[in-house]
Amino acid sequence: CILVPLVLILGIIGTILGFWIRGTVTDMMTENLTAQAQASAQQVEAHIKQYFGVVDGLLQSRPIINVASDQAKQTVDASASFQDLLTEMRTTQAKYQDTVLNVWYTDLGTMEMVIHDNSRYTSADVDFDAREWCIKCREQKDTILTSSYVDVATGQTVVTVAGPVLVNNNVAGVIALDVSLDILNNSLSNIVIGETGYITLFDSANVIVYHPDSTVVG
Repeated sequence: CILVPLVLILGIIGTILGFWIRGTVTDMMTENLTAQAQASAQQVEAHIKQYFGVVDGLLQSRPIINVASDQAKQTVDASASFQDLLTEMRTTQAKYQDTVLNVWYTDLGTMEMVIHDNSRYTSADVDFDAREWCIKCREQKDTILTSSYVDVATGQTVVTVAGPVLVNNNVAGVIALDVSLDILNNSLSNIVIGETGYITLFDSANVIVYHPDSTVVG
């Protein structure tokens, strides 16, 4: 007779242990998936953050500050520091040429954009005031990241990291990098979350920048 209660007790203990083990395994799997997702997010953040550092460094450049501060110039190349600015942009692009498509400076006084290869755009070509990077730099007065877009020349998905050149606390110009996301996307394609999970990357406008199924990107 004593065996019946004992069997019942053991059965109850077995059931409790079963629930506990399943719960523990589920928690461990959830924690592992969360850790994998966080690691991927940190990889994306680190990739973009390095270019914030590059732009912040350029904002301290004396040639860039001199050109932006030169209120007497009629065109950017009329500034005595223009050639030094151009050299600095070329050097930066060459250093990061695998990922940085363009380094450029836009003077909001003369309304000219100069690319590192010395190609030019004016307000007749581009409505600078309406561009996301211009609006954000004026509003935030800090280095910003734009939404993603497709570079017309290369067909690559890029983002622009741009910083305001401040003169008397006014945004006199913008220095920026056009950063390709292709290398980052290739890296993300090798990440598997759990057994079949994957990474989806959205930009600040909630547009899909990366997904294993390229047909849903954009």
